[in-house]
Amino acid sequence: MIADLIEDSVRISQRSEAPSVPLAVIQPLLDVVSDSGVDTAEILHRYIADTELARASLSLVEYFKLERDIARATDDLTAHLSTRKLTYQTGSFVVDQVKKATTLTEAITSLAEYFNMMHGGAYNRVQRTAQTITLTIDDHDFPYSVQEPVELVQLIGECVQIKVHCLLNSLSDGLAASALLRVGVTRQTSDETVSHLSFWSRRPQYHREAYALTYSLELADSPIPHADGLDLSSDGIFGRVIGALEDTDHSLSEQRLVEKVFDLIEDGVWHQEQLADQLDMSVATLRRRLNEEGESFRTLVQAARLRRAEALLNKGYTVQQVTDAVGYSDIRAFNRAFKRWNGLTPAAFAKSR
Repeated sequence: MIADLIEDSVRISQRSEAPSVPLAVIQPLLDVVSDSGVDTAEILHRYIADTELARASLSLVEYFKLERDIARATDDLTAHLSTRKLTYQTGSFVVDQVKKATTLTEAITSLAEYFNMMHGGAYNRVQRTAQTITLTIDDHDFPYSVQEPVELVQLIGECVQIKVHCLLNSLSDGLAASALLRVGVTRQTSDETVSHLSFWSRRPQYHREAYALTYSLELADSPIPHADGLDLSSDGIFGRVIGALEDTDHSLSEQRLVEKVFDLIEDGVWHQEQLADQLDMSVATLRRRLNEEGESFRTLVQAARLRRAEALLNKGYTVQQVTDAVGYSDIRAFNRAFKRWNGLTPAAFAKSR
């Protein structure tokens, strides 16, 4: 169904000024994910309403939210991009090492080392000159779950590059953006219809042997904030990348508060006071504005819990296990809430899948 509605996606994305990803290009990846048992159409509908399907493209923020949701559904931190699966909680280990870094240079080096270790290959390397430090991501032999078309493989590599920079920028409190000097991509020539590359403040250098991020060594050696107390779980990693993108995506300024709140809840911000603080408003203002949009914090939390319950039931967890995992103390209360949400009891839903 989705594939039938995205024939004109490349043409549509050509008109977009904001960085975006055409669904026509990532459709082969969505097909592979669907074959693994994940309902990609349902995930897409979280970001594209039926009336909007004709636009057939995702903003960069929406693309990374899609990747996050696939990673959750498949319990694979790579979001099914690699044939070598990394359990979703692997991310906690990776960034736990990065949080020990005291400079951007140390963070770059740690990321390269630990991603190489986890992926089982020397795909990342760090090179220094007297003035620069460069993180090179070489995916020539990377075990991608899809190897063609070339446009998709290039897009995946370029989005990995964006993701790594956003993570470094978030962890360094914006220093990575200031220190960035050059961006290299393997794409052969400049193509202005490839709008996701407009993310970069520096014009990418094309026809490179590998993806490269070059930073000023002087700035990269400057101290960065200590990462203790930050959420560095897998959800936290995606949350920091998505947050960094939202900070640069002015098109999200009109996003409904309900959507922002739900995204934060799904990223693990369950406490109303903490969520209000992240949105730079008081709890009273948060409640008032949610009420103006016809929602409440409590109903959004419940929706996030029940969506998580669906994902766990899809993975084969028992009803009792899911009841405990999503924070219900009484299995009967969970059954009632789930049936109101889904129309089926948890047992009937699991059986239907």
